[in-house]
Amino acid sequence: MKKFTINTLVILSVAFASSCSKGFLDDKPSSNLVVPTTLKDFTAILDNESVLNITNALTQISTDEIYIPNQDDYLSLPTITERNAYIWNKDIFEGQTRNPDWNQLYQSVYYANSVLAELQKNPLKTTIAGQNIEGWARFIRAHAFFDLVITLL
Repeated sequence: MKKFTINTLVILSVAFASSCSKGFLDDKPSSNLVVPTTLKDFTAILDNESVLNITNALTQISTDEIYIPNQDDYLSLPTITERNAYIWNKDIFEGQTRNPDWNQLYQSVYYANSVLAELQKNPLKTTIAGQNIEGWARFIRAHAFFDLVITLL
């Protein structure tokens, strides 16, 4: 119990001693980063088809539309996660933390959230084009979240 108390006191003292200014996280990590400010910039981000038009492969491989005829073909699936999804294993991830299906969809969420955050600061958000971009970003985010949810079903 004494060791727990000393460790707790050390952690708490470090946490209280460290200070962080309020705007610390708002600072750009590099001065050469460009923040999108125009509707054209927002459109370019949302038009990135290689990032934003990604769907979850796990839901497709676990459907009845895909048939793997033999054991060799089953074992040739690239990841254990895909093999587990095909046979409807209860824990398809088996502790894996780097899953491209999740990471790519959360990247879509990040792009959409970035556009929405910058658009809220922009006076052009009240225009028809600004509202269209906002709806587009919200759809991309919602679609990615939908894909993430159906992976768990």
